[in-house]
Formats: sequence, C-alpha cells, structure tokens
Amino acid sequence: MTTPTPQLADTAQQHTQQLRALETAVAAAATTALAARLTEALRDATAAWLRAAGNLTTTPSRPELAKLIAEVRRRITAAMAGQATRAQHALEDGTHQATSLGARQAARFATTARGTPVPVPPTPEPGDDTQQAIDDIPRQVAEQQHAALKALTVAAVATVGWAGITAAFNHARRAAARIAAAVSTAMGTAAANGARALVTELDRAADEHPGRKAPRTLLMWVAEPDACPACAAYSGRTIKPGEKFPGGLSLNPRRSVFREPVTGPPRHPHCRCVLIPWRHEWARPGASLTAVLRNRARTRST
Repeated sequence: MTTPTPQLADTAQQHTQQLRALETAVAAAATTALAARLTEALRDATAAWLRAAGNLTTTPSRPELAKLIAEVRRRITAAMAGQATRAQHALEDGTHQATSLGARQAARFATTARGTPVPVPPTPEPGDDTQQAIDDIPRQVAEQQHAALKALTVAAVATVGWAGITAAFNHARRAAARIAAAVSTAMGTAAANGARALVTELDRAADEHPGRKAPRTLLMWVAEPDACPACAAYSGRTIKPGEKFPGGLSLNPRRSVFREPVTGPPRHPHCRCVLIPWRHEWARPGASLTAVLRNRARTRST
C-alpha cells in the first residue's frame, strides 16, 4: 500500500528526533566528566574561602587570598586536563554512529517512498566538515581555560570578592558548552554525509541500466519540528548533489538569518535538521511532500 504524503513527512521528521537523541547521548559522553570535575573544584574552592573568611561576603586577607587563588588555579587546570581529548574520542565514535544513522534513515525513507527495499550503503567517512569540528575542540577548551585563569588574579578577586572566583568558574564551564556545540555541528554534518552516501548509491544503481534514463536523486531539507525561523524556511527545499542551498532565507528576517549558502544542515550549532533522498517519481497525488513540510514549518515557527 502506498504511504500517503503526510505519513512520508512524519517518517522524515522522525529522523530529526533520532538525530537529537544520539547527539544528546554523545554530548553527555563528551562533557559529563568535565562538568563533574569543575563542580568538585568549585565545591572545594567554596570550602576554602569559608575557612579563610568565614562567609562569602567577606574577602580573605591578601596572603590568604593569594594562597586560595593559587589553589583554585591549580584545581581548574587539573579539572580541565585531558578533557579536550576525551571529548574528541567521544565525538569520533559518535560521528561514525551519526553517519551510519544518516545512511540508514535515508534508506528507510527511500524504501517507504519508493515502495521497494533500498539497501543501506556502506558507511562513508564522516567528512571534512565533521573532522574540522572535532579538531577544533582543543582550541576551544584552551580558550576557556585561559579566560578562567586570567580572571584569577589577587587584584581582580580582591576588588569583587567571591564573585571573582565564580566568574572564573563560569569561564571554565563554557568549555563544556562549546564542546556541546561542536558535538552538535559534527553530528549534523556526519548524518548529512550519510544521507548523501545513500543518494550516491541510488544514482550509481540507476546508472547500471544504460538503456534507461533514470532521474537524478535530489536531497531534500527536513526541518526539525521546533526549528528556528531560518531552518524552517528551508524545509522541503531540494538541491542536486553537489549544489548548495541558498543563503539568507528565514521565515523571520529580523532574526536567525544566515547569509552563506550551505550544502545542507546543520545550519547552525544545535540544528537537528536532516537531509533525505527525493525523486519526483515518488510523489503522491494531492499535496506534495515539499508543500507538507513547508506548511508544517510555517505553522510551528509562527
């Protein structure tokens, strides 16, 4: 039985939820240890301050403050040591899962849309964009560690008191947020590369029939259900493999406008939009899949 267009759209949007779940798990693996170490270091810093000053509104004497700051600097450095590498290892494993997920999702959708089984292609490497996000993690962690240690001077903390210590820890904690953003970007690009692998395989199989002129398979953007106005504007749009989606689209031009053309999602960190394969021969009577996805995106973004 032919799957109606709204159910095809449901299948496509389920893929965004699966990507979100995988991303959440990988982000936790990449950041949980860092967050726990920094929490423990802050707890120890709080206890040391209370011992030296009696309360958090009083600043310790300069000699006591100097010793406390030296210990806090040491604890933050120890807490962050090796965490960039840990995050990279978690993300390397995660992006291979995401690439495989993208390929499986694309094959599942193509099977549903075509009505006959479409095999999952061999999983390709995650891709250069994915690797770039992984490689950039040590720099981002180092920047936040540098900002944290730079804030920890006797003069600075003596001026603002305990707030100076918490400010340093806030800088350090942003390393976890930056890792999570890198995870999101890398997982999204990896999943998109998996979908592209399926499209390549579909067209390669079609080319094995020289007497038959087969249509090229397109790549369709599917926005996640709660997409930002920019991503919502792309939902249902198609491109040929190797082309780019135009830049500057948004359902709300006053916010979330990204000017540069892109080959596909993610449009920004924490974007869980996905790509699916599409051929015009898979269209059903009535509303097109493009129209259904666009209408859903417009309804949910207003």
